[in-house]
Amino acid sequence: MDNCAACDAKLTPDIKWCPQCYTPVGPPRPGAPGVPMASAPAASAAPGAPAGATTGLPPGQAPLPVWAQGSIRGHLAPHLPEPAKYSRIKGGETSFGFVGRLMLSIGVLILGAIGYPAIMGNVGMPMTWSSFEIYLPGAILVCGLVMLKVWKPARVDSRHR
Repeated sequence: MDNCAACDAKLTPDIKWCPQCYTPVGPPRPGAPGVPMASAPAASAAPGAPAGATTGLPPGQAPLPVWAQGSIRGHLAPHLPEPAKYSRIKGGETSFGFVGRLMLSIGVLILGAIGYPAIMGNVGMPMTWSSFEIYLPGAILVCGLVMLKVWKPARVDSRHR
């Protein structure tokens, strides 16, 4: 049984990551804490590196950029979640399905039709073609905005499955 070089946790021989600090476990790397440089295997210096510097790589192999080290050297790649799915037809966690949205749309149109006599009666204007021409653009705008909200695509999958 070994200990982790980073956090000194007890390790079993069959694991690749420290269960406490998630540090990769493997053969000792040159220059790692607790590994003397004399016991490390001989390594070549990178081109342009100061004299006496070692990289721990075989001769002729250049070091990888930091962003590529985890995925190429056998470590676990980060898990990317699946993209969320959206729909106007299917019911989601916080939305109605097709039938519910259709009923809401019919209700909005009925309220738009009932709104004309209610507004004109309260304002005191007679119900004529001129007053209907004044009411219609506002009703179309308000009903259109409500319809956009009702038929907006909603998330249909759950992250908790």
